[in-house]
Amino acid sequence: MNDAEIPLSCMVDERWQPLLEAAAAKKSSNALNLLGILLLENEETGKAEGAFRKALDIKESAFTLRNLAQVCIRKDDIPAAIAYMSRCCAISVMREYAEETSRCWYLRACTMRPGPIMIRFPMC
Repeated sequence: MNDAEIPLSCMVDERWQPLLEAAAAKKSSNALNLLGILLLENEETGKAEGAFRKALDIKESAFTLRNLAQVCIRKDDIPAAIAYMSRCCAISVMREYAEETSRCWYLRACTMRPGPIMIRFPMC
């Protein structure tokens, strides 16, 4: 692989998509989440939601629930986003931090427009 073929970003550069799709086909919740992030950041919200839902079917995780909350924000469904973040906080191993993050996030949710997923929701 030469320098021109190396993706610039490990999460959102479309050149990673075939590799993530291959890994996701093996029922990897991590790969499905990374694929969903790539799709969401490249404005493919419906496909991203599908990837996150498949990841959730494999394993419920704070990471997946947070990602689904981001999809809900993009769809202007604030109540569903809050519900996903509440579930995220309930299973987080860092519950106190997650609850504080959720409270801060809730205060910003109605006024912020969608942005990069890793900036929108810190990891629970």
